[in-house]
Amino acid sequence: MIKNVFILMWDKFRKTDLFKGCEWIYGKIIHLLFVGKWMPTMMAYGGFHILILILLGCQAAYMWLELDKNNITSFNQIIYRFYGDTLHNYRLNYLDFEKDMRRRPDNIYNENDIQYKYGFIRNENQEGNPLIKTIKYKNFSGESDLVAKIRYVSCNNLPDTINNRRKHEFDVKKNRLYNSEYTSNHERFYYDISLLEDTIHRFHRVTHAKDHLIEWENSKPCFSFWIGFIVDDYKDLKEESEIRIKFNDFEKDFTSNGYRKPLIFEKVIPQPTVNNLKEIVYRNQELYNVLKQGGIYISGVDPEKKEIVEKQNLRSTVLLGTIIAFMLDIIVRLIIKWRKLKEYKDQKSSNH
Repeated sequence: MIKNVFILMWDKFRKTDLFKGCEWIYGKIIHLLFVGKWMPTMMAYGGFHILILILLGCQAAYMWLELDKNNITSFNQIIYRFYGDTLHNYRLNYLDFEKDMRRRPDNIYNENDIQYKYGFIRNENQEGNPLIKTIKYKNFSGESDLVAKIRYVSCNNLPDTINNRRKHEFDVKKNRLYNSEYTSNHERFYYDISLLEDTIHRFHRVTHAKDHLIEWENSKPCFSFWIGFIVDDYKDLKEESEIRIKFNDFEKDFTSNGYRKPLIFEKVIPQPTVNNLKEIVYRNQELYNVLKQGGIYISGVDPEKKEIVEKQNLRSTVLLGTIIAFMLDIIVRLIIKWRKLKEYKDQKSSNH
């Protein structure tokens, strides 16, 4: 009964335009393949085996590149160049820098990613009257005796684009003018201007950014990065000056199953004043060592990514070994086939 129904349905399908179209295409393919002797010759010399060998070789190469990529330690940088007062009326005497390196999803702006304050005292060694610069912006005008300049550079594998110069911000109440000049996604200049009415001479900057010192978007468990500080004169910094790097938030990472595995900073150069699972802090002599070296080098590992990558690498290694063994078997079979074809041709030619 079922067989008869199937035969009836097949007979009806053969009368449809879809079947006729598929039959026409199939006929054209067969005709093309068997025009001349190239198809039988290719099959006789192991064409199907060679095709499988090529596909397996491409897969093996891809898996090898993936294994190699997982074992590479990323290295990215951000560098701050403090030029100080470009009018040379003041010198730097205070620096408070904080960088947030806590885990976060990829491609999001991290609120308060970088915060820093820096201040100045008058340069007593200056001869003559202080240099005064007239500042004009839109409806605002005033005179300044302190124009601080900072250059920020980031080095990573993100593509770069040139942006229009922007933006100008000023706060008349605090007698300061903040000017930021963006030359690209990887470079910008900060100009912090103190008007004559300002008596504090201290500036505060906050950056909300997509941090890329650790490449959150990929599965690389090992990372390293450089945070650079280039300061010409840092001998007069106050004792409350410090550099702080936060890298684990146990309040944020707490779940019903306990804390997540923390990021581990395995190597920190130079030696910090405070080094624990929550933060790294530099003060006093350790801070001077950072400024003398020109920055901080940190390398570490993400245990969560490491566990995932190790499992992936184990599976990929076993599969890669199996593919290579299969490829060697195909190569041996091809060599045997070619030898038999050669013997057949030699025997055929000797008979003639």
